[in-house]
Amino acid sequence: RNTGYDLGTFLREMTPLSVKLYGNSGLSSVSIRGLSGNHTLVTWNGISVTTPNTGQYDFFLLPVMDNSRIIVREGGADLGEITGSIGGQVDLSSEPADSNDHALSITTGAGSNKDLSSLVRLNACSNGISASSAVWWRKSENNFFYNTGNGDRERRENAAFETKGMMHDIFMPWRRSRVSAHIWFNETGRELPGPVTKCFGESQYDRSFRSAVTYRYDSPVMRVQINGGFVNDLNKYNNDSSSITGVNHSNIFVIRTKMNYRLNDRIDAGFNLGNEFQTASSLSFDGLMRRNILSAGVSVTATPSKRLRLLIQSSI
Repeated sequence: RNTGYDLGTFLREMTPLSVKLYGNSGLSSVSIRGLSGNHTLVTWNGISVTTPNTGQYDFFLLPVMDNSRIIVREGGADLGEITGSIGGQVDLSSEPADSNDHALSITTGAGSNKDLSSLVRLNACSNGISASSAVWWRKSENNFFYNTGNGDRERRENAAFETKGMMHDIFMPWRRSRVSAHIWFNETGRELPGPVTKCFGESQYDRSFRSAVTYRYDSPVMRVQINGGFVNDLNKYNNDSSSITGVNHSNIFVIRTKMNYRLNDRIDAGFNLGNEFQTASSLSFDGLMRRNILSAGVSVTATPSKRLRLLIQSSI
């Protein structure tokens, strides 16, 4: 029933998380444990989508769709990720269809101030191979009336936005293994409203391309998962009144593996290794900035009783 919501609105209305919304269609970030959004790690199908430029993810850019899973982890106790965070983690992932069937869903919406939206999603499953595609679009003038204080009414200016995107997933199982591939493209143009007394002509353009490939092997005593991905983000900012134009660009290359081995019915051992290479350029940097993050960790999980679970982990 929540299909079509943007993810920020969904998390604000359906979870106890603190979601900060910076105006209608503005930046939407999640605050966990009272910390700002750049202390919340956001992953999508095993790769980080937190941009190096801003250090956070905009939850307004993604609509809620079926066959998707959202897991929220509070605190920085999970050392299985490459970068980690002290606030918490929001894990976004795609799931295969449940049956050998085909389904088409179309969601449309309309509201005041020329707010229009549409979401089309197609799921197909045959012989264990599952594929899904989604295309979405939303636009609003956001030119509502407001009282000036002297009895007059004026329309809001420079507050329109338009966002569109697509996502494709495919899952291919083979015996105890499964390979999945994911592609996500999003493009958003926003006018940034200033005070009602003056329009500065601010606008922002965001474009992102993300891809991920996952291999997973499951057996009664062992689980192995290997993730690889690429993220490309582009942000453009323009201010007409100050004649300022900024271009921010970033790339992320990720490769990581996780292995879990069950020693017995009560004890599991785990190992993870990952590398994340980032590049970023913006007005704040002189030239192209590069950063490489290599992480490795081990963990032991013991369950002595149904109500007690002990975890020991170390990461470098």
